[in-house]
Amino acid sequence: MLVVSDPEESPAAVPSACSQVASPTPYLDRELPLPGPNWGYRRIPLWQTSLIIALFLLRTPFEVYLLILAVTLVHELGHCLAGWIAGLEFGQIRVGPLSVDCDKRLNWEWNRGTIVGGEALMLPKGKSAIRARLSAYILGGPIANIGVGISFLHILPEQDTHFAGLVRLFLAGSFIIGIGNLVPLRRYGFSSDGMKLGLLLLNKSQRWILARQASSY
Repeated sequence: MLVVSDPEESPAAVPSACSQVASPTPYLDRELPLPGPNWGYRRIPLWQTSLIIALFLLRTPFEVYLLILAVTLVHELGHCLAGWIAGLEFGQIRVGPLSVDCDKRLNWEWNRGTIVGGEALMLPKGKSAIRARLSAYILGGPIANIGVGISFLHILPEQDTHFAGLVRLFLAGSFIIGIGNLVPLRRYGFSSDGMKLGLLLLNKSQRWILARQASSY
């Protein structure tokens, strides 16, 4: 859980982007607090890890898993690219169990919450137009998935081959993740991009925005 200092506190008390613990929903954590995660439940027992590795030795499950990670990578890179264009500072990106932080350190985290999925963390560097820049950053992920999906429509193989099937799965996953993330949804600690954008535009994250402003001084 990301620890956000109160806006009235001294700016010096707010840590830098690299010293913060990344949260999938940093600007919602203070507005919609949830019970802390059950780390015992999230931990994957050794026998389950062995089963997953055994499944990955089979061709089709491993290919489907790589497709899921590929769709996730496009989504998170879309967030990062849009955030960079909007003038945000890179904090962290995670795809599956592998993550990279702003110090270019690779990290491996293997638990139930990181087998699939991902997250991108970028923070404002200045005080101007923060709400608009964060909105662009949030929309970057779904737009990237939908854009890549539309592009793949033009190169979709017509042959009924194994490769063509994988391309169709990637195409379907891109549209599902892209469009599905625009639906406002918050459940089990996960907030869709549509939920984040809605709360941001409805002025439900003012405390987080003020704290981010303080950290940019």
